[in-house]
Amino acid sequence: MATLRHFQTTGYSSNRIDMVFMGDGYRASEIGTNYTSQIHGFLGYMFNGSLLSEPFGRYRNFFNIHSIDVVSNESGADDLANGISRHTVLNASYSGRALNVSLSKADEIEQAVLPNGITSEMRFILVNSAAYGGAGYDSGIYSAGNSQAYEIALHEIGHAFADLGDEYDYGVSGSYTGSDPAYVNVTTDPYGAKWSRWLGYDQPGIGIIGAYEGAYYHAEGVYRPSFNSKMKSLEQPFDAIAREQLIRKFYEFVDPLDGYTDPWISHHNVTDFYVDTVDPAVIKVDWTLDGRTFVNSGETFKLNQDNYGFGTHTLSARAYDPTDWVRGDRSALEQTVTWTVTNDVLLTGDSGGNSLRGNSNANDIQGRGGNDKLWGGAGNDMLTGGTGRDSFAFGTKPNRSSNKDRIADFEVKDDAIWLDNKVFTKVGKAGSEKKPAQLKKDYFTVSSKAKDKNDYIIYDKAKGVLYYDADGSGRGKVVEVATLSKKLAMTHKDFFVI
Repeated sequence: MATLRHFQTTGYSSNRIDMVFMGDGYRASEIGTNYTSQIHGFLGYMFNGSLLSEPFGRYRNFFNIHSIDVVSNESGADDLANGISRHTVLNASYSGRALNVSLSKADEIEQAVLPNGITSEMRFILVNSAAYGGAGYDSGIYSAGNSQAYEIALHEIGHAFADLGDEYDYGVSGSYTGSDPAYVNVTTDPYGAKWSRWLGYDQPGIGIIGAYEGAYYHAEGVYRPSFNSKMKSLEQPFDAIAREQLIRKFYEFVDPLDGYTDPWISHHNVTDFYVDTVDPAVIKVDWTLDGRTFVNSGETFKLNQDNYGFGTHTLSARAYDPTDWVRGDRSALEQTVTWTVTNDVLLTGDSGGNSLRGNSNANDIQGRGGNDKLWGGAGNDMLTGGTGRDSFAFGTKPNRSSNKDRIADFEVKDDAIWLDNKVFTKVGKAGSEKKPAQLKKDYFTVSSKAKDKNDYIIYDKAKGVLYYDADGSGRGKVVEVATLSKKLAMTHKDFFVI
């Protein structure tokens, strides 16, 4: 009998490393006690961020963690050399320090229990024994009751997951005379060219990365990167080469991004974009808009940057892992998404003096800093001057329903309203864009309607509405030009004719 439990889920299995635990030699009464506590204990050690367990701590969110609870008839493992035989599901057995199980039976159980979409990219098999033992074929097999169980498990998963070679300088007599081993951490080259990018690096807890003779079970003729590391001795860190290899293997199964705004559809006047990183503590995001990069700007981006204009824009998000634990090719540690955005609504300035002209759409025009000139054009526009002494220009025929602008931040002491005399014909012919002319005092009133024959410009401070009255008498139909804040202390000096 085997059942599935979930210890940690951080995302969809399609973009995670599924770590699967399986036990052998545990009776039903031990699954919820010894077996479970041994898993929790190991996970606490594996992900604690210490020198002895990194890089796992940094990348905890890259893992979904599961257990397949396998119940055996008897506790323990076979140790025939010592006359011990146990009836267990995976046939765990010792051969000296090597601890073996039936991997084919483990595969059969896994295939029967794991749901579609979950594949054990990293598998640990715990054996219910205190005697020292381990193996690293396609699984990290270890004696879970041993005092060094956690270290054995990490060493063995270095073999099983990252394809690291043993760095033992004993086991086979004589000098090594074979071809260069395929492992990234052992070589026949006495200069260590295989890991040249790390040569001379002084790694905390390890020392200088170089080429140390003795590895791959031989004392001579083959070399390892460090004087001592977890692939040579327990209670040591993974050295820089092994640590890097583990990280590279992580990224064979995990992309930096879990999701993002769809890049395959048309984005018309869309301002908000997002990416969803696997872990924002690990993955940084640089956004680039039309060649301008915003470094480490988070998972969301709003297209209201300075100098954002009408037209077609290119936006990209580059998600990347900035770790210095990887050298050389870093392409697997980053992912870029690009969008094409068409904008004919939002128009922004910068800290300088900008002249911003809208189109026939309902525009959002933002001057930002500086002394700006904002032209709404046709359409119901939102005009925001920002800081500085701004001028809000009106040069198209106003209409209450289709061409009435909103001035968001008019300041009497700083700002001005420009009226084009080609549209507002009664305000006088004097003035131009280059040389605006002050509106005559008699042409302006603060009221809800015109009071006499030349009150052409009317500010209703109770409603915050600016009107144009072509006959100046209130007998004709006044036209709403714009809305502003209520109760402004406006006078004719706030208006200019161009």
